[in-house]
Amino acid sequence: NGGAHAKNNLDIQEFMIVPQADSFRENFKMALDTYQALKEILEKKFNSEAMVLGDEGGFAPLLKKTTHALNLLMRAMEAAGLENKIKLGLDCAASQFFDGISYNIEDKNFNREELLNFYNNITKNYPILFFEDPVAQEDWEGWRQMSKNKNFSLKQGSASSGEKPKVLIIGDDLTVT
Repeated sequence: NGGAHAKNNLDIQEFMIVPQADSFRENFKMALDTYQALKEILEKKFNSEAMVLGDEGGFAPLLKKTTHALNLLMRAMEAAGLENKIKLGLDCAASQFFDGISYNIEDKNFNREELLNFYNNITKNYPILFFEDPVAQEDWEGWRQMSKNKNFSLKQGSASSGEKPKVLIIGDDLTVT
């Protein structure tokens, strides 16, 4: 956890694992195994600081960068032997780091295009399934630009054509507030 859900310096609100098995039972086991592996990694790396939980029950260690959190999740997936069976989702909650003009993330001010490049770079290095609330809920132009970007989609893509599946865009804050 980060953002408004935690007392750390992460701007992204939630980092989620999304197991890709065929049954709930398998997915639950993969999630549990990854959670336990992450707990062990955090205990070794941060001691008691790592066991702080965010508002929604996720670990909230003192991290500053999105990639630091993603790297820890990747290490946990590898430790559990599940690195190719789990994808990641990020609830960015971008309204929390949007000042009406720019997106202030990781001590940098990004315009829309720079923020989309930030997200694109993440998708190149991590198995991202979705970004939830990747731009501010009132940033209509940002939503238009992201939905027109060839790397993102409002519906699930497919790799059957040999192309990389598109990353889903989820508009929770956009659609409910």
